[in-house]
Amino acid sequence: MIRKFSFGAFAGLTGLVLVAGITGANAQTAASAAILVRFDANHDNVITRAEMDAGLKADFEAADTNHDGKLTGAEILAENRLRLQRDGAQAAPVRDWNGDGSVDLSEFSNAAHAYFTTLDTKNAGELRVADLRDPSLIRAYKPPALESPAADPNYNPAETVP
Repeated sequence: MIRKFSFGAFAGLTGLVLVAGITGANAQTAASAAILVRFDANHDNVITRAEMDAGLKADFEAADTNHDGKLTGAEILAENRLRLQRDGAQAAPVRDWNGDGSVDLSEFSNAAHAYFTTLDTKNAGELRVADLRDPSLIRAYKPPALESPAADPNYNPAETVP
């Protein structure tokens, strides 16, 4: 049996990665929360859903270079490069989730909306930057224990990848 680690599964855990110094302080913030901090438009250390939505709309309009209301090909590639450069390991790539060949504002905003909804446990429609530093949001990733291949009754050394 071939045992492989899925990079996609690891990438899905980016919300558990630690990021230091998001707002200049030395506090640690969960990576998924750190993505939201940049939407604090009025710098009051509270990110409202309205601020996030306005920021996402502005980002989408900037990425939609031909102003047709959707991102395709080169626009998607450029946005993903920007996100990777800006957000590093916690970057959430733009994806065509509905398979129609383009990315609309809803698809563009999926990751940020999911993060916000997950972290807004009180359904207040706002997130305080201080709350995003709550130790319960920060968890060290520990990969699952790998069992010994010899313990697997279906293990065949001839099938393993070198």
